[in-house]
Amino acid sequence: MLNLESIRRKAESRFHAFLLHKLDTELFHGESAKAFFPWEIPAGREFQSASSAVSEPVQKVLKELYRHSKQSQGKGYALVFETLELRKMGSQTCLKKAVFETEDDYLAFLKRHRDVTRFIEHARIVYQQFPGSEMWLRDSVNRLLQDRTNEEHYWQNICLCVHWLLDHPSSNLYVREIPLPVHTKFIEWYKHDIFSLVRFKRGIQIDERLNFEELGLKSDEPFIRFRLGDADQGLPLSVFKNFYNEVIKEVFVIENKMVYLTFPKSDHRLCIFGSGFQAASLSVCTWLSSMPLFYFGDLDEHGFRILSQFRNCFPHVQSFCMDTATLNYFDQYRTTGSSVQEDAIQNLSEDEQQVFSRLKNDPARNRLEQERIPLSYISEHLASNKY
Repeated sequence: MLNLESIRRKAESRFHAFLLHKLDTELFHGESAKAFFPWEIPAGREFQSASSAVSEPVQKVLKELYRHSKQSQGKGYALVFETLELRKMGSQTCLKKAVFETEDDYLAFLKRHRDVTRFIEHARIVYQQFPGSEMWLRDSVNRLLQDRTNEEHYWQNICLCVHWLLDHPSSNLYVREIPLPVHTKFIEWYKHDIFSLVRFKRGIQIDERLNFEELGLKSDEPFIRFRLGDADQGLPLSVFKNFYNEVIKEVFVIENKMVYLTFPKSDHRLCIFGSGFQAASLSVCTWLSSMPLFYFGDLDEHGFRILSQFRNCFPHVQSFCMDTATLNYFDQYRTTGSSVQEDAIQNLSEDEQQVFSRLKNDPARNRLEQERIPLSYISEHLASNKY
């Protein structure tokens, strides 16, 4: 049944399309294939039956709709009625549809005039600096919609940084050394917007992985900490990527520092301290592709997301002690952890996906930390060769 909430949901769901329409007609000066207004929302059969005239719920909805309508408020959706000949009831005036007649009505109802003005201002700044960026602007609606009043001249400074990076593709400078009139943290804080536009202008596929080196900048090189036998060592990633040694028979990437330090020793087992999403940086270590490779993270939503990302680099990686049996065995130690947005994660086995779903569906107990799994259990698992 049409009601105030359903009109609001439909109006909000159409907002993204409306912003694209605004780009086409106001900024790109093109012609929209179809006029956006008037936009009609049919009322539905509930308002056009013989019983609707005497139905208390229907009349209650009608009163609320009228109270918030253009007829009552001066702006917003207009209610359109029609006279129908209904059997047993004779002529009845019934609600036919709700109509947003103009853009002003639509934005007044959503209370988003200011958002649209800001969106067009941001888009115009980028378009003036980078003609031909129509595709990027259409793909960046959410970026351009954000309120950036906390950063004065935000999009002007983004464009300034992008121009400099395009003009200096191999500067070999640290971010803080770039000679631009923006504060020293600007590029680091807002690198997603800068990288996205630079990649578009260079014709590079846009994704979420951010790499300062591809912009010709220097950055702190990841330092890989690892154990082979008794030795706890560390090497820059550029050196470690060539670390292959014939003595190594298996490799474990372990997230928790103390678990990493106490993991059972072996002269043939290489243990790498994963330290969160840094595990993905190991993608340059191509020799790991030919190694039995295992990932041991916390049994929580983020742990399985890291495992999934790690499998993007090394599809053959197996999880270690991240299964249903382990979760059940130490169920009493589950606590509350942070969540991820996804309801399902790619690259997980059936059992791993079941564990992830159990954790996701129980937000008060969605985390089993590695430290809770005793060394004896880990040793038994290693000895059983079930991993």
